[in-house]
Amino acid sequence: MSPRFLVLLLLPLVSALPSNTSFTITDLTWAAGTPHEVRLKQLLNRGTGESLTVIVSPGGKVEQLALADRGTGKLRDVLQGHSGNASAVWANEHWRGAMLAPFANRIANGTYDFDGRRHYMPRNEEPARECALHGFLYDKPLEVVEEQQAENHAAVTLSHRFGADPGYPFQVQMNITYILERVSVGSSQLRIRVSATNTANDGSEAPFFMGMHPYFKVKDVSTARVVMDRECADYLHVLMAAGAPRAGTLIPTLHTTPWFGFNSTDSIGGTTERPTYLDDEFKAAQIKQCTPPGTMRTMIRDEEGGAVLWQDSSFRYNQIFTGSRELWGDQNIAFEPMSAKADAYNNHDGLTILSDAETWAGEFGIYAATSFLGRAEV
Repeated sequence: MSPRFLVLLLLPLVSALPSNTSFTITDLTWAAGTPHEVRLKQLLNRGTGESLTVIVSPGGKVEQLALADRGTGKLRDVLQGHSGNASAVWANEHWRGAMLAPFANRIANGTYDFDGRRHYMPRNEEPARECALHGFLYDKPLEVVEEQQAENHAAVTLSHRFGADPGYPFQVQMNITYILERVSVGSSQLRIRVSATNTANDGSEAPFFMGMHPYFKVKDVSTARVVMDRECADYLHVLMAAGAPRAGTLIPTLHTTPWFGFNSTDSIGGTTERPTYLDDEFKAAQIKQCTPPGTMRTMIRDEEGGAVLWQDSSFRYNQIFTGSRELWGDQNIAFEPMSAKADAYNNHDGLTILSDAETWAGEFGIYAATSFLGRAEV
């Protein structure tokens, strides 16, 4: 039998933490006792039915997110996951829900220079582009270092230390905290806090940037709208090498142009079977004064509802991908928050250089809504 059709076992193991709170955490296992075993944590708001499921092993992926719309209270299934298919999780199909670290997007030729040495990473996008793509975290077992369940939130913190991957010898400890938190009487949001600490203890520095690869569900990609909130940011379209967005390396050039699209006027376009194909990167050129300071927001919506991705000023970059319907038959839009530009190990645009014992931190999140609403709620 093909592993893709492996029969899955779903075993709930209730957390040892107190269960008399509004928010709870439950342990889940898919394909228990098999080579494709997947361990998960499900965070639940018992009052609203909102939930977040995080894959602990492998990779810290966000598997599922259901949130109540802040305006209507209607529960919305926000993100595309693996639908209980453990084999698909281990195959890392389409990077669904993946946390991308210690780099996001592409590194040209899988090669970069740092501190007088040339580093070679596996080119896992061969033969199409011969790039290193999306980092090394996707197949790693993460350690659960903290859980919280309380009246207004549930949270799980996962951890991984890099340093053993080819082309990335740097000792960097990464912590990711996934929070399902109440923002009003009837609705919650997802908040993800990330930190990375250089633990070399020898005075050496380390390059680092990261992102996430969420696929936002929509009824029809062609009629869906992506809306950038320009109250806090002006945007640039990052120009790619020849052939983009369908072909070429998709490595950024050193050129940008002002971007006025995604302004609520136009849908993605194309047809239901073949939506307009985008695989494009954008950068917040100017972070304006707003509340909370530096928070950027982008809405992905269809005729039935929407979701808002918000990012703090540590995440000034985004990649959009609309090819899921054409390539795989999925009606969703990938809109990825990133802390630096693609190929940042080479172009250094947004790249973090961690000194020994230094920590970088940032956060982003998602809530369900068809308007941006008040910023104080983020």
